[in-house]
Amino acid sequence: MKSILGILTIAAIVAMFSLSPFVASFAAGSSSITVSGRYFAVSTVTSEKACGSNECVTGAVAETLTGGLSGTAACYGSNVVLPSGVSYFQYTCTFVGSVKGVGSGIATVTETGKDVPTSSGTIITSGHDTFSAGTGGLTGVTGQGTFHGVSTSSEYGPGTDTTHFTW
Repeated sequence: MKSILGILTIAAIVAMFSLSPFVASFAAGSSSITVSGRYFAVSTVTSEKACGSNECVTGAVAETLTGGLSGTAACYGSNVVLPSGVSYFQYTCTFVGSVKGVGSGIATVTETGKDVPTSSGTIITSGHDTFSAGTGGLTGVTGQGTFHGVSTSSEYGPGTDTTHFTW
């Protein structure tokens, strides 16, 4: 059972971030801008242990982003995998790069959500992301959004991310 949970968890971690198109809306005063692009991620499970009847997993994700968001992100966090295979997660990422039409800098992104395995072998990922603590050209930029994706144990994505930013 542990190896199945491990595979689901790895797939779930990667599903959040890999080869998925994204769309983000940025607002400045009365004007707004929408950017889109793709990102690719590689995940690593750093630890797994039993937590009562659940499985607790920590991991790291390295992302490369292209398009409207261009740069890299390093993410660290954890998943709690229930006996049903449903996984709840929270990850904190450091984004280093640029947002087209806004600027370049560093920002913190917190992602929370869940992964739900289906009987067909896919995993449905959904969650909420928060952008904050920007520096450089991203100083004062904040955002709230949602993401959705579908993955299998051998192919990750597609997924979407929609985030509304203000500064």
